[in-house]
Amino acid sequence: SAAVTGAKSIDKSDRKAITYSGKWEHSTGADGASVSSSDAKDASFSVKFNGTQIGFHGLAQKSNGYAFVNLVDSRGKTVLSSVVDMYCSYPVSTLKFLSPVLAKDTYTLKVTVMRERGNWSDKRKIEYGSKGFYVTLDKVVINE
Repeated sequence: SAAVTGAKSIDKSDRKAITYSGKWEHSTGADGASVSSSDAKDASFSVKFNGTQIGFHGLAQKSNGYAFVNLVDSRGKTVLSSVVDMYCSYPVSTLKFLSPVLAKDTYTLKVTVMRERGNWSDKRKIEYGSKGFYVTLDKVVINE
């Protein structure tokens, strides 16, 4: 897919490319994968890039919640905002967000911890879903 071919990959530890705000932990997840994660409300990471498309990979797991994704262009105009569910019942590192292909410009992607999550129950009132609010980052991918 276009998301992977020719994409520039930025590791979560690249502090020149990725700006972290608020409380973030940089650690190794249950599956041995190294991730940056936060469950602090309004903690965020942002990436400024010149290109046509951006996405990010994260570790989806039981303790994750919702991330708010906002993408602004060089004039500060929001071109896209979305809520991404980072939950999965088993740990899996995967592409969690991919923007549509946009006109080439300088954009800023900001991903914020909402400290909200999805839960559901069955007829016996047994609760299912996330046990936490974490948002995780593995790497950012960019098509220039």
